[in-house]
Amino acid sequence: MTRRFLLFGQLDPLVLLVPAGPFYIGYVLGAHALAPTSWGFAVALVCIIPFLGAGTVLLNDLYDAGVDRGSPRKSATASANGTTSGRSLALAAAACLAVALALATAVSPAFLAVIAALVALSLAYSVPPVQLSRRAGLDLAANAVGIGGLCTMAGWVVAAGATLPPPAWLATSSLGTGTYFVLTTLLDIGPDEAAGKTTVGVRLGWRRACWLGAGLIAAADAGIVWMSVTGTILHPSFLWVAAPIIAGELWVFPALAARPRSARLGLLAMSALLFVGNLAILLSYLRMLGPF
Repeated sequence: MTRRFLLFGQLDPLVLLVPAGPFYIGYVLGAHALAPTSWGFAVALVCIIPFLGAGTVLLNDLYDAGVDRGSPRKSATASANGTTSGRSLALAAAACLAVALALATAVSPAFLAVIAALVALSLAYSVPPVQLSRRAGLDLAANAVGIGGLCTMAGWVVAAGATLPPPAWLATSSLGTGTYFVLTTLLDIGPDEAAGKTTVGVRLGWRRACWLGAGLIAAADAGIVWMSVTGTILHPSFLWVAAPIIAGELWVFPALAARPRSARLGLLAMSALLFVGNLAILLSYLRMLGPF
């Protein structure tokens, strides 16, 4: 099936949605409500999707055009097939990030600070000479901190002002995001290796990267268990709901380690499990799961 890309044939709409999950979870934790009611949430969401997300992706694709030509996932993008110029991508990325910062000023100083940190991290991730995306381990850390941590904080400060979310949840969210990132590096391990891009997947190789992912999701799930047992965010009885989800998450990476080159299936399975798990967490937090 041909993939459709927005804006210069460059942006995958599904990729733009990735930061929305942590952002929304952070908001719900801070607001104690599933349905947003403030105008600040709407402005903040537009800031993150599409502008911050688009600027981040365009910036990364600008410097990864050579790598993306060999990627089945990205070879159809305009930067990879040469149908748009680097200058156009650079201008579009700068415009998107500038609009994101401008919108953030309309929400609150705390939200602006978080978005400014995300913009700085995006620049460090993609632009030489720092280019964390090509530094194995730091690529993982940047995604875990940026999407799992800072995007969660962005949602939280919209709802609760200039305070911090529970540290246990920030750590768990970052570990879960790191798990997801490992899967994306496995998906691109062949093209990245061929192009000389040293991601955590390339550095470790398939099997060891799978065990790193297994360790990350085990640590994230340990955080869920700890929060349940201690009554931090979650009720102790939530463990009955979490148990089958945790079992599924712990199964994914050992299964992948035994089946090389099956990253797409693992990514779909983990995405579904993380979605269901996070939804259950929010419903339990709001006491909408009955006794759980």
